[in-house]
Amino acid sequence: MLLKQPAAIAAVPLGVYVLLPRYRYTRGYAVVDSLIQATVLTVGFLAVLLAVGATLQSRGLLGEAMYWTIGDHDIPHVFWDKALEHSATFAAACLPLVAGAAASLTSADSGPGRRAERTTLCGLLIVSAIGAAASGRFFPHYYIALLPPLTLLASPVSRGSGANWGACRGRGIVRTGSWVDARPGRGPLAQSDVGHGRSGVVLRD
Repeated sequence: MLLKQPAAIAAVPLGVYVLLPRYRYTRGYAVVDSLIQATVLTVGFLAVLLAVGATLQSRGLLGEAMYWTIGDHDIPHVFWDKALEHSATFAAACLPLVAGAAASLTSADSGPGRRAERTTLCGLLIVSAIGAAASGRFFPHYYIALLPPLTLLASPVSRGSGANWGACRGRGIVRTGSWVDARPGRGPLAQSDVGHGRSGVVLRD
């Protein structure tokens, strides 16, 4: 299992999240509390990285892994035609998410108590876009990285309340990987009680 750069870069806004002043203020944390959380997050990430490296080294694959994940990533050509085509296709296919995220970001009712979460999700969206475009090839499956931040940003609008940022706090951000599943018939969207008069519930504790 290789830790690719587009996946690793997503840890950056999560690390910044626990250091934001608004994050501390809404939870009554001191600076030292945020530093402890950031340290735990960093140590956990490095521990996984070292464990994977040790496993690959024991099997004689570390050199190959380093080459294919880091060394072989020059960008001799940027496929701008594919960038426009696949970006437009993704925006059209995921129009509800894109429109919902845009509406949430421009809404004046998002609430000052959720600025840390909003900032973090914007950062996650930016670094995910960077990861998708980093190689210059713009393969369609690279755009999957944009789904978690778009889904979380669009969720207040999809639930009918631009002010409902409470669902995006803490657990909703950190646990995106536990409920986002793009496969047909999978994930909470496929299980929501839409037929009984409820809008799709995309965030679960």
